[in-house]
Amino acid sequence: TEPSVINIGAPTGVGGWSNMFANASRPIVLKPAAGQNFVITTASVPANGALVRFNAAWYFTIDGEGIPGQRNLSFRLPTNSGTNSRVVDFMPNTGQKCQFLSVRNCQLVGNNTLTTFPAFAGVYLGAATAPGFVALSRSENLSVINNEILGTSYGVYMRGRATTVNMFEKNIVITNNIIVGYSNPLGG
Repeated sequence: TEPSVINIGAPTGVGGWSNMFANASRPIVLKPAAGQNFVITTASVPANGALVRFNAAWYFTIDGEGIPGQRNLSFRLPTNSGTNSRVVDFMPNTGQKCQFLSVRNCQLVGNNTLTTFPAFAGVYLGAATAPGFVALSRSENLSVINNEILGTSYGVYMRGRATTVNMFEKNIVITNNIIVGYSNPLGG
């Protein structure tokens, strides 16, 4: 079975929309169509909110590589985001963990400046109110790979549920990311 692919910018009818129910044999992948570049933002993000939130989600990948070797998908916090905002966060809820999620080959841009620091993290796992530990459910199989992260206080911030055996997060992969200074050189 193949993944369901949502190709941003592809002609209508292109992509794996036949069965968008995600499972181990049919994960969902969001990626730009070949040769396309996209910036995803919004008018505002509230305090302790996120531009992209995986709310107890399973089997979903954001892959920003539309052209091999490039980051063709950018997620940018708006300039008026609230305190402790995040570009992407993994947010488990009571009894439901986040698992088999991946953010790869993207540019994740916060809105910190030289004098203000509202963007807490590019990628975040923790309590709803940052910073804090996840008290709700243990997450596993999360990947943050080959992203460029800038303009946030923390590039990647993950704070698990507990230190007790079988209660802590597992199989967390953070690799090949470029984390640039806490101030956004792109101007917010």
